[in-house]
Amino acid sequence: MMRLTLTLAISVAVVPAALASLSPHKERRDFGAPEAQAWSSTKTLSGLREQTATRPARPEYLLTNETEILLDGKPCRYGDVPANARIIWMEVGVDKKTVLKILFRTRN
Repeated sequence: MMRLTLTLAISVAVVPAALASLSPHKERRDFGAPEAQAWSSTKTLSGLREQTATRPARPEYLLTNETEILLDGKPCRYGDVPANARIIWMEVGVDKKTVLKILFRTRN
């Protein structure tokens, strides 16, 4: 019984490996070829240029008198926010530019 189990275990482990080594190899693509490198770099650079050209450098937001500004959970003016404060939450209007509510938290 032990020999039968051992024979079965070996055949399950060895036969697939032997069959894989006898199968024909697939043709490899040479991505190091100059044509492939030129094609990929042109596609990448042109796509990057298009994305950069269409996207604005920095989004600009508009603070109004109705904008609710909170520093550590307390209302304050925008001029009173210290330079080391981080924006935790910001609600923007439908136009994606007008700030409705902004929450700052000072770094500890």
